[in-house]
Amino acid sequence: MAIGRDEKQIPVYLTKWRVKSTDSIYLKTKRKNKASLDELTDIGGLRILCMFEQDLVPVNEYLVGILSDKDYKLLEFKVFNWHDEKFIRGLKNQVKEKFKNYKDDDQESRKRQGSHKSVHYVVSRVVGDNTCKIEIQLRTLLQDVWAELEHTLVYKKTSVHPHIRKSFDLLARDLETNDLLLTHLKDISEEEQQIESIALEGV
Repeated sequence: MAIGRDEKQIPVYLTKWRVKSTDSIYLKTKRKNKASLDELTDIGGLRILCMFEQDLVPVNEYLVGILSDKDYKLLEFKVFNWHDEKFIRGLKNQVKEKFKNYKDDDQESRKRQGSHKSVHYVVSRVVGDNTCKIEIQLRTLLQDVWAELEHTLVYKKTSVHPHIRKSFDLLARDLETNDLLLTHLKDISEEEQQIESIALEGV
């Protein structure tokens, strides 16, 4: 992804990765009642962050292209807590273009625990005698900050105070508004740059 950002101007702001610790893997197999490590899809994880929502489209296209070229198998592709069906269909069309055999379940947007938006991929690749599965998350900076805050206060809790849950749902609307506002500001900035460029050409 760094090569795409630096050499091809793909709008990736930051990437993070992690491998679960043995203790975390053990606890998850117990909590999720998994009988085998092969059932876990997020032992390895990659998170890709963009500054603006419209940046997710070219990054999604670039990402699925890399995965396809490197012979990864796409096991899951999910868009969580998004309501813009045109946006979702655009991402799905990019995925289906690279992964012809991927079968979508036709759910346009899924609701998951938590109120933040996110695009998730689960991919696998055979390495030696093992099949390695990796979860990839794609979201904006604001969505990631929100996810981290929500993870701290809500995630893995057996019970959550109703006020906390309701407050997060309400604040999520403000987050969505802020992301849309940033997108609008970026559009204005790009229009101004185009006007300045045209003006300079006429000088």
